[in-house]
Amino acid sequence: MIFSERVSIRRIVEIIQRDPGLVAQILKIVNSAFYSVPRDVKDISLAVAYLGINEVYHIVISVYVMDALAGGDKKEFHRIWYHSNYTAMASKDLAKKYEPLLNSNDLWVHSILHDIGKLVYLKFYPDHFKALTDYCIQQGCTIREAEEHFKLPHSSYFGELLCDHWGLPEDIKETCGHHDLEDLKEMDISTEKGRIRRIVTIGNLLTILATERLRKEIKQKISDSVQKSLGCSESEFLVTMANVYEIKVEMDKVFKGR
Repeated sequence: MIFSERVSIRRIVEIIQRDPGLVAQILKIVNSAFYSVPRDVKDISLAVAYLGINEVYHIVISVYVMDALAGGDKKEFHRIWYHSNYTAMASKDLAKKYEPLLNSNDLWVHSILHDIGKLVYLKFYPDHFKALTDYCIQQGCTIREAEEHFKLPHSSYFGELLCDHWGLPEDIKETCGHHDLEDLKEMDISTEKGRIRRIVTIGNLLTILATERLRKEIKQKISDSVQKSLGCSESEFLVTMANVYEIKVEMDKVFKGR
């Protein structure tokens, strides 16, 4: 409905108003520093008009995907939800400099959905997921290393299975299944889909770098791999990381109180 040529903002507003949670989320986002609105927007009609249909589509997808997989530890669920949105904003910023021609709609959706495999773990195998996250904290490592330590299925594999179950496009399935450090080294960027996956992967890695307590050697591996993939110098990488940290400040404002 949202991409119909006959759709009106009035009709979209009517549908959104049926879901108070969605209304609250849209108002929170439109009033964040990401959009630099000069005054607080309190009316959902103005918010939708300001954001535009495509951006509303992004928000609706992110909210409903997360709602569909809600369950288990609320704190951990919030952390994954935060990371997905943080990755989306970091990827958007990266694309401005390194891939300005990428489709921003596709980039957003890929970013929001890239970690849905973790939500499968959290909802259906909460004890296993807690063991994985505890190990990550203790060892200062990534989830992939923890999964291999316990010889458990990769969360990215669960993401691929869920994409098949939902009938999502193959390119989204590829992003859900391949967005880790090891994947970046062998990523084919000869197509637009591959370039979207690369930017999302880098956004994922840089937000992890900004939020997780990782061992020094893992931090260095991420730094080296990202610099090599983007073809940037160390000083350019540091500027990029500074931008990622600035985005985190704004993300914290958006998610405050959730």
